[in-house]
Amino acid sequence: MSGTAQGVTPQEITPEAVENWLVEQIAQRTLLPPATVSVHLRFDEFDIDSADSLVITTALKDWLGDQVDPHTFVRYPTIRSLAGYLAGRHRQVTTGGTPVHG
Repeated sequence: MSGTAQGVTPQEITPEAVENWLVEQIAQRTLLPPATVSVHLRFDEFDIDSADSLVITTALKDWLGDQVDPHTFVRYPTIRSLAGYLAGRHRQVTTGGTPVHG
């Protein structure tokens, strides 16, 4: 990953940070209270349309400072699994280590 946006440092790209970010994004678009957005539900269970998915993907790219393939949401269909993948990918790129797939 080439960099990060909005003051996020590489050390802050943890699975928990990505989960929290995704929960906030989904809560905003579904008008659900963040406390009710389960990290274990599949993204399609939140009734998010393709336009919302594109907005979330673009915002995630901006937040992480790297491209996020929209198909990643299919391969990692829950907030928990996507957060683990993205944090692991970020860790691999910034440290040269092995990614963690959640």
